[in-house]
Amino acid sequence: MPKSSPQRKAYNRGYYKHRKQMFIEAQMKCTYGPYAVDIWHMAIREQVGLCKNCGGQGLESKKRQGLEYDHDHITGKFRGLLCGKCNKAIGMLGDNEAGILRALSYIRGDSNV
Repeated sequence: MPKSSPQRKAYNRGYYKHRKQMFIEAQMKCTYGPYAVDIWHMAIREQVGLCKNCGGQGLESKKRQGLEYDHDHITGKFRGLLCGKCNKAIGMLGDNEAGILRALSYIRGDSNV
């Protein structure tokens, strides 16, 4: 079967669809370490499937499971599972307390921002 034939593409879609969880877990282990999947499942149970920051459920997409693995980028320590909005917001604010406090001061209308 040629690499780009319609049959090959259909086969590849079916192969990935049935093994999606396996691929996601393998990627998590490569990115976050060998125990990332166990930590993920434990956090899902503890957080009852909700975002640790806002309590939302997180939206599933073709590439994401709904909640994202949040970790400290300096130490690598797992912090919790966040919805995409919270994870992106924290990252865009510098992934640190100072950035979040500056944003909070701005929202409150503090003049020293």
